[in-house]
Amino acid sequence: MRAASPSPSDEFLADLELVLREQGVEPDKARAAAVSVGVRWGGQSVYIRLRGRYLARAIDAAFNGNNAGELATRFRVSRAQVYKLLAKAREDTAAATPEQGRLPGT
Repeated sequence: MRAASPSPSDEFLADLELVLREQGVEPDKARAAAVSVGVRWGGQSVYIRLRGRYLARAIDAAFNGNNAGELATRFRVSRAQVYKLLAKAREDTAAATPEQGRLPGT
């Protein structure tokens, strides 16, 4: 009898745990976080947008002015999409930052 292949949700949680461990999170804490996500979102169909705000922020944080090609490969988007996401991240930052008050007559 063949062993059942892991479900997409099991694969997602295993990947989440692996990513957390690669980011330096202790193995027990990484596993606990993956289990917590599974408990919180289990049974629901969740769509994770590839080009959302979190990706835009991650690309903005990693961008050094000349690594758009590297980021495109790393985040599985086109080079043009890297620049669009950078613009979106900067637009979101500008919208969240209050404008400096102007003094009368200036």
